Amino acid sequence: MCCHTVRLFAPERRVAAAGFILFILSILIKRHCLNHANQVLITQITVAFFFPPWTTQGIFGRMTTRDFTATTFIVQDGRTLLLFHKRLRLWLPPGGHIDKDELPCDAAVREVLEECGLEVALLSPRSRMGTVDVLSRPECILLEQISADHQHIDLIYFARVTGGSLKVAASEAEGFRWCGPADLEDDTIAEDIQRLGKMAIQAVANSSVRTEDV
Repeated sequence: MCCHTVRLFAPERRVAAAGFILFILSILIKRHCLNHANQVLITQITVAFFFPPWTTQGIFGRMTTRDFTATTFIVQDGRTLLLFHKRLRLWLPPGGHIDKDELPCDAAVREVLEECGLEVALLSPRSRMGTVDVLSRPECILLEQISADHQHIDLIYFARVTGGSLKVAASEAEGFRWCGPADLEDDTIAEDIQRLGKMAIQAVANSSVRTEDV
């Protein structure tokens, strides 16, 4: 049960049930079993029961859909890579939808390779705990409003470059820029990208220091 909405049936079942009742109602009307007042009353009760105004989806309403995505802030030489997204016209790090049955951390690495040709290692390593895998931990999870009725649950990762060569996929982006902390202050870059980019640069720097100390 949703904390904001009581759902008596799944949306598709509500539609089917209401359709069946209205179909029976139409038969009764044709057979003159109901007068006009009763016809109106039954129709109103059916609509109110299956599509009450307090549900997230009324009979003509919209229900919010959500997809899981993975985004990776790549860091090299104290700078993070941003791509100018072809469709959204925004400066964004590489990222995209998590495929069916794909692990989020695998999606984060795959999207980088597909969109810009770089091989990366996530800052949070994958490990083992006895007989089970411990997956790479996202740095944070964002809920992004993509349109009026669609959201992305975006798992954010930080990574360092380990190989490959930069080649931006023309189908995804029209350009790229390596941004240091000062470059991220650009007003054309969204606030969440600015803040996460700086966090990624600092996290990779701190990780490098720890590695050298060992």
